[in-house]
Amino acid sequence: MSVIDFWKSFEHIKYIYLFGTISLVVFACIFYAWLSKKQTEWQRNVLGRLGLVFVNHLREEMFEELKGFKLFNIGYAKKITYVLTGEMEGISWKIFDYQYSVKSGRRTATYIQTVAYTEFSGLSLPKFLIEPNSFLHKIGDVFKTNDIKLEAFPVFLKRYTLRGKDEVRIKKLFTPQIVDFFEKRNRAVTIEAEGSKIIIYYLKVKIPLPELKDIIVDEAGIVKTFETHCSK
Repeated sequence: MSVIDFWKSFEHIKYIYLFGTISLVVFACIFYAWLSKKQTEWQRNVLGRLGLVFVNHLREEMFEELKGFKLFNIGYAKKITYVLTGEMEGISWKIFDYQYSVKSGRRTATYIQTVAYTEFSGLSLPKFLIEPNSFLHKIGDVFKTNDIKLEAFPVFLKRYTLRGKDEVRIKKLFTPQIVDFFEKRNRAVTIEAEGSKIIIYYLKVKIPLPELKDIIVDEAGIVKTFETHCSK
């Protein structure tokens, strides 16, 4: 085989390789588009059964509504990835994934959690935060000097940290009935509240869509407990 024939053969192989590569990329793009469509259809079906809809145009509005809560004052690169709205368990919800980043030395960590938010006109709550008594669930040291000790309830003290500035109103709010409700709970969530607004979340935990119903049913129980014992 001459050198010319060799290069002709090489050119032929090169074009076959190029065609194969382009075909593979096109197939991958088509498959990804099909998969994304199926994922979207599945999400809509699940959300339809839950009575929820996407309303992503509310993302900026959500930041404005919730800027007073401590979760939204941690870190940087804050982002709400989607917003769902709808009524579940007789309560109107806005549910979204919230993401933020924090730096520790040269390392950067990004956290995401699913947040359930409701505004209940029948409530007038003092500003407070209740979170599990775990290092992983502490929200910085922002409320460090505002810990409220419910000394009469050692089980509650062992499981939760309660924080806020208006100690008198908060202690009045956490009646024996409400404390008993939290002591008996299997799931220890973080709750922030002020006035008629309540947000509930598991810090740094994103809730998969198929598990969302059970979580919201559970969190609705929290809201209704406050409503029953603390209505205006």
